[in-house]
Amino acid sequence: MLPRLRKSARGALRCLWEGLKLYGMMEIGGPDSLPPLPVKPGDPGPFHPERVRSDIPLNRREREIARQLRDLT
Repeated sequence: MLPRLRKSARGALRCLWEGLKLYGMMEIGGPDSLPPLPVKPGDPGPFHPERVRSDIPLNRREREIARQLRDLT
C-alpha cells in the first residue's frame, strides 16, 4: 500500500511541478519563451482569440459568412 501511495504522490507532484514551470514561463518570459505553435501562412497567430482549426471544415453558417466576406472585397 505504501509504495503505491508514494508512487501516486510522486506522479502528482511531478505533474504539479511541470504545470508550475509552464506557468512561470508564461508569467516571467512571456509567450516568446514557450515553444512555437505551427502556423500556416494566412492563419491567425497562435495566440489569436479566434483561431480556426484548419483540419475541421466550416459549417453551413460559417460558409455563408465567408461567402459574404469574399463578396465585400
